[in-house]
Amino acid sequence: MKALRQRMASLQPFIVRAHRVRLRLGAKVDPIRQQLSARWRALSPREHRQTGLMLAVLTGALLWLLLIKPALNTLDHWQQELPRLRSQQAALQTLLGQATATDSAAPTTLLQRINASLDLAGLRGDSRVTPAGAEMVVTFAQPVDAARLITWLLNTSTTPGMTVQQVRIDRAGAGENAPETATRVSASVTLAAQ
Repeated sequence: MKALRQRMASLQPFIVRAHRVRLRLGAKVDPIRQQLSARWRALSPREHRQTGLMLAVLTGALLWLLLIKPALNTLDHWQQELPRLRSQQAALQTLLGQATATDSAAPTTLLQRINASLDLAGLRGDSRVTPAGAEMVVTFAQPVDAARLITWLLNTSTTPGMTVQQVRIDRAGAGENAPETATRVSASVTLAAQ
């Protein structure tokens, strides 16, 4: 409650200034408003209808210029761009189809893909790949460099056709204080085909 009172006390000068500004504006606007009100009352019913019609036309024109016309221009632009984008998509699909057809050396089984990814990461000699049903378990019996392993895991998780199911990482030499073993880990990774 005390904090609220302090906050209100700090806002008091702003409230006073806003009130003064409102009074000054009111003093300037009130005569104009009274003059317009007197002129409106002096108009005949026919002039009231004409003025209302004019305001409706003016409002419609402003709505057209500010809201409707820009939206229609955007639609026209994309109607013209859509055929060009579709032709580019067709060309890209053709290129991707050719690339897939010519890539016959790409590994096809999960085991081949895992071995290829381990080769690229330089971890093939340190690992053993064992099938476990529909999944493959990659075991690193000897401690491997943690940075290489993490890089391989990140690349494997973005490889199409493979998903990382489970990862178990143990720091090598946890009981020792040797700095050379601080970045080496033993790991077991379970991978599955998508």
